[in-house]
Amino acid sequence: MVARLHPQSVARLLAALSLLALAVPARAAVPGAERSALKAFYNATGGAHWTTATGWLGAAGSECSWFGVQCDAAGATVTGLALDGNGLAGALPAGLSGLPNLQILRLGLNQLSGPIPRQLGGLARLQDLELPFNRIAGSLPVELGGLAALQILDLGSNRLAGGLPPQLGGLRSLTYLDLSGNPLGGAIPAALGGLASLQTLYLDDDQLTGAIPAALGGLAALQQLSLSGNQLAGAIPPELGNLSQLMFLDLEQNQLGGPVPPELGNATSLVGVLLSSNHLGGTIPGTFLNPPNLETLWLDHNRFTGPVPFELGAIPTLDDNGGLDLRFNALATDTEPGLLADLDVKQVGGDWTSSQAASAPFDPQFQLDGLADRRPGGFMVWTLAVGAGAPPLIFSTDHGTGDVDLYVRLGAPPTTAQFDAASANAGSLEAVTINSPRAGTWYVGLRARSPYTGVTLQAGSLRGVCLPGDTSLCVNGGRFKVEATWRTRDGRAGAGHAVALTPDTGYVWFFDPANVEAVVKVLDGCAVNGKVWVFAGGLTDVQVDLTVTDTRAGTVRTYHNPQGTAFQPIQDTSAFATCGPPPASAPEEVATVADRAAADLEKIVQEAATCAAGPTSLCLSGGRFRVDVIWKTPDGRTGAGQAVPLTADTGYFWFFSSTNVEMVIKVLNACGLNNRFWVYAGGLTNVQVNVTVTDTMTGAVKTYTNPQGAAFRPVQDTSAFPACP
Repeated sequence: MVARLHPQSVARLLAALSLLALAVPARAAVPGAERSALKAFYNATGGAHWTTATGWLGAAGSECSWFGVQCDAAGATVTGLALDGNGLAGALPAGLSGLPNLQILRLGLNQLSGPIPRQLGGLARLQDLELPFNRIAGSLPVELGGLAALQILDLGSNRLAGGLPPQLGGLRSLTYLDLSGNPLGGAIPAALGGLASLQTLYLDDDQLTGAIPAALGGLAALQQLSLSGNQLAGAIPPELGNLSQLMFLDLEQNQLGGPVPPELGNATSLVGVLLSSNHLGGTIPGTFLNPPNLETLWLDHNRFTGPVPFELGAIPTLDDNGGLDLRFNALATDTEPGLLADLDVKQVGGDWTSSQAASAPFDPQFQLDGLADRRPGGFMVWTLAVGAGAPPLIFSTDHGTGDVDLYVRLGAPPTTAQFDAASANAGSLEAVTINSPRAGTWYVGLRARSPYTGVTLQAGSLRGVCLPGDTSLCVNGGRFKVEATWRTRDGRAGAGHAVALTPDTGYVWFFDPANVEAVVKVLDGCAVNGKVWVFAGGLTDVQVDLTVTDTRAGTVRTYHNPQGTAFQPIQDTSAFATCGPPPASAPEEVATVADRAAADLEKIVQEAATCAAGPTSLCLSGGRFRVDVIWKTPDGRTGAGQAVPLTADTGYFWFFSSTNVEMVIKVLNACGLNNRFWVYAGGLTNVQVNVTVTDTMTGAVKTYTNPQGAAFRPVQDTSAFPACP
């Protein structure tokens, strides 16, 4: 298999490694204030330990000969500092503002830490600010948005957080912006669409959420756009097709859905298009033939269906053995031999057919436009998981030309002879309704009675309604859909299985139904701050991507827990700004959860009578361990947590209302791994919590405390109790 190298990788690495050779007249006289600023910079960044510090701290008048210092032609003022890869450590001093004529600041590939001084925003002549591959933390100063002369801003591969300030959209001279590899979080501000001179935009691996702003389609000079490795959701904006200069587009590894807009084909300068590992669906548009120089097109690990368009096989510029990747979709493999041969030559590894699924998941929040099938009698099939009590299923097709028939069936792909509902009119206008759908997996099939093109499939009244299912949790009156995906260190991945607890709360499990991994609740805080809130807590350290969708407004919030990190509590009290009366609550599977909890409780009582389960005590891990919780509010109120068992190993506590889950805990038997019993706990609260876990067999006790006013700190104690078995 050919290794996949991003087309910009070499250029970006060279840029990061470049050192500026600075030759300036010696013995120049810079102002005393500038000499003082240079000395303060030297001391703050460990100058005595730099790799090269030739000339530094020399006599007055020698500053322009110091290694890495650049001055103007007269030697009268400092205009540049270039010390890439020179062993600098420590925080950047605010005193750099004492170099008022600084145009270049290049300090990449060092060990700089601490925040970016906001005073850098006062360097009115600064044109080039490059600090990549350091350990710089804190937030991006909004003052950087005032650097009117700035042309290059490279802060990639640091530890910056706190989101992207919209003030950056005021950098009208900026041509290069790289903020990749930072845990920034938050949404991409639409104000970035105002960067009229921007040619390169790298925001990959920044934990960004929300949608791609359509305003980015107004960046007329943009040549490279990379947003990969985030949690961006929604559809790809068709406005990106307006980018006539765009050569490289990388949107890999996000949660983008819906069809690929055919308008992307209008960006005729495209050389590389990377859309791998999203939720994109429908038919691959044939307009990818339009860019005359397209060399790389990666569409793998998505939900594309139907036959591959002839146009893909006719792109002469696609690189052989790696320029095309169609793997892991639901594409038709009964394609024409000539086209198949052309595609195999371009395909990564030479084989795309063996990895195709028989069907693709259908997301009712997106209508699939532009569907086409040239195979008479051919079927395209999608699946939709539906839980108990779901609203009516309504599917319809319209637009386009040709003749398509619509079939729906529970539990298996439909055929012309086996279906639960069908519509087989002449033309492309079809509709079916399942008024009382049973729980299970429904299959939606489009059959080409004759070849068709440009057809739209949509889910009718399902828009704005959450369908509860095995991997979808519907909360807050059925308006909000919660989904979770996980990934382990060894690369295994999957979707979390959803279980409802209360109208506002539910949990997901990944590997075992008895092992609760994360608990989520969505609360109506409209009366408090005009927002709908999202709280979550987890009992895992694998990578988790949590997606919460307002099915009525179509807005999405995503949350990311990194691999190997104890699940960080989520307390987002500004998650959704759209307030209003929710629709009628969708029925939930509370009875199923209650039955399972009752069965677990009975087993615990039978196996370990010494642990007396009660309203305020959980008995876990075969009934051996008792868990008790005490809470205290800021105003001094206190009480015992009310216990609710979930499985033999897991349970939760509520404090103030039985519908408001506050903390979840599990005790696991890991004697086969490290000869210990493990305690994992996660919370959805910021009041003081004291947790006591007692081994009723040995009398050993472990206590865990969450301080008052702090988001519940996850507990992952893999050495809690050493007494095995």
